[in-house]
Amino acid sequence: MYTADTWLFVKGTTLNVDGQKLATVPINFYRVKRDNSGGRIWQWQDESVSESNIAFFRMLAASKKTIIRYQGDKYHDDRALTDREKKAFTQILDAYEGMK
Repeated sequence: MYTADTWLFVKGTTLNVDGQKLATVPINFYRVKRDNSGGRIWQWQDESVSESNIAFFRMLAASKKTIIRYQGDKYHDDRALTDREKKAFTQILDAYEGMK
């Protein structure tokens, strides 16, 4: 999910996890949902998570610093994954593992 006060029209994301740049993940332009209110905009795309993604999300949750780069046509925007988001990854993954 991308939030800001200006439109970016996200086409892909790149993650830098603890100094290691991971591959860019393309975004399906036609599946992205967009909304705005009160001078803020949101762009997001929901995807299913497969068993093969679990290790990746554990890596994000355990990282010291993860930077997400949202790439648009002409511009980009970077933000750091927060400690709160990392904790949420851990809680969700633990619950997922507990349901097996």
